[in-house]
Amino acid sequence: MKKIGVSLWTIGLLGTLGLAEDIKVEMYPAHYGVFNNLGVIEARGDTTSSYGTTGEPIRRQPFSRFGGWLAMGATVEDRTDISVLLAMMTWNSLPLTSGSPFSRMQSTGSNLGHAYITHKFGDMKYPWLTLKFGAFDYAYSDSKNLGGHLFTGGTYPGTLTGNFWNLIDGNDYRAQGLMGRFSFFDNTLNIDASAFFEHANEPNYDLSPGIVASYKVGEFLEVGAGAVFSHLLAWDEDAVTPKVRSNAYIGDNRLAESEWLKPGLEATDSLILADTTDPRYGTKLDPATRPDLVAKGIEVAYITRADNGIANSQLEYYTFKGTKVMGRLAIKPFSFGENLNRVSLYTEVTLLGVKNYPFFYEKQSERMPIMFGINLPLPGGYEISGEAEHYKNKFMNNVRPAYQAVLPQWKEQPGDFFVDSLDAGGRPVSNGQSGFLETSKAMVSHNNGEWFWSVTAKKTVFGKLGLSAKLAHDFLRLYNFFGNPSDQPAFQHDYGWYMVFKTEVNI
Repeated sequence: MKKIGVSLWTIGLLGTLGLAEDIKVEMYPAHYGVFNNLGVIEARGDTTSSYGTTGEPIRRQPFSRFGGWLAMGATVEDRTDISVLLAMMTWNSLPLTSGSPFSRMQSTGSNLGHAYITHKFGDMKYPWLTLKFGAFDYAYSDSKNLGGHLFTGGTYPGTLTGNFWNLIDGNDYRAQGLMGRFSFFDNTLNIDASAFFEHANEPNYDLSPGIVASYKVGEFLEVGAGAVFSHLLAWDEDAVTPKVRSNAYIGDNRLAESEWLKPGLEATDSLILADTTDPRYGTKLDPATRPDLVAKGIEVAYITRADNGIANSQLEYYTFKGTKVMGRLAIKPFSFGENLNRVSLYTEVTLLGVKNYPFFYEKQSERMPIMFGINLPLPGGYEISGEAEHYKNKFMNNVRPAYQAVLPQWKEQPGDFFVDSLDAGGRPVSNGQSGFLETSKAMVSHNNGEWFWSVTAKKTVFGKLGLSAKLAHDFLRLYNFFGNPSDQPAFQHDYGWYMVFKTEVNI
């Protein structure tokens, strides 16, 4: 079977590239493996908003995942590399409850780990340019779990998330598109210029150009900075900046909900006229002149600016488009010894959207996750990483408005079924026990807490068996039965944790 797979891979590679017989092609040995995750989640009363679950609290829920992968690749003329990795995994949606049949059944999903082609220009050891195209993991820092938000984090809204698939070492960005790495001074200075398609931050299919630079000062210090211009090249500008009244603001205030259903769509709407009684304007228009309104059931008629509800009709709109910036620092205090040269201290600060907007995005400090960590090798081949992150935002880290309504806004209130409330004594109230509290008796918790952390330990045995463990309170979003992550993380406050043990065999 292995020989057949390698033969088919070779034929496909040569046929795709149209290579002649005398072109040098070196196949990589097929690489495959299996893994198992066993863990427990203690959310202390919090719930997940995930279709197929009951919304009951997650209290010491066990979970397991089994999976495997297959990777194949080749090098063409020493300069071009091609690689493909496919993976599959089984899981159960949480929480496990008798009231939800979906949580009692096991799901199976497939995943494209990567599929890319790279080509080097210049010296083989220190190429001045390496082009990479396809789907691949991209990381720009030493962080293992937290951080990495320049690409993985949203802009407006600045939602944060982790890698739901890997669970351990899971903050890489699963890029789709083109990247060029420019290297100077024997790889002392590296600049990554990218054009990645959006596929995890709505709206999809837009191109978000980015640039990330890093500079090494000997073996002791590395500094880095970057910027991503989210949704700069939009497939649909109306999707990036929805011109609907529920997405509007005027001056320094969000447009009141009482104004959302009034006639008139925007300042340039042809139905909005200056106040006048001139009979020449009449009262009706031919419906054929505005089929877009007819399709929405809106009466096609002349209205005045006063009827529009805004004196000068100067409506502006929230947008997904924006600029994210990042700065980071890594220090390796020791440059000698087999293990000491792998000790590193690192930190990263990201601003998720430079520009302020009324109501939702008034303070840059509320769009600025700050991460710091340490990587510490220990005797016996063990390696431990500890990380902490601060992200204070008054709104819930919830993706529902972006993913379901496709609006660049934070979720303002708890869902109508999954409750995130505290009683008068500050204790969480679960939907499964008592439903909603009256507004006068409850305080809404919007920010999912503000401190996040993780500790990871790893060891490789016999070169093939990988053992790792992780204890964390981070941005974990749980899969439902259909393979979709929950709207909000498993933890909506500063308490709660989960633990996972991973066994991995590489062949």
